[in-house]
Amino acid sequence: MTRGNIHTDPTPLLIAHFFNHQTHHRGQIHDLLSQTSVVPPSLDMHRILRPDPANV
Repeated sequence: MTRGNIHTDPTPLLIAHFFNHQTHHRGQIHDLLSQTSVVPPSLDMHRILRPDPANV
C-alpha cells in the first residue's frame, strides 16, 4: 500500500490473489517442517474442518 494513493482492483482479482498467496505460505510451512523431525499436520482446509470424515 502506498500512502495517499487509492488503489482499486477488481474483486475477482483480489480473491484470486488471496488464495494464491495463502498457497505460497502453506508451501513455506511445508518446506520448513520438512527440514525437521516434526511430522507435519494436514494443511488441507477440508481436513482441518473435518479431520475424520467417517465420524460425522
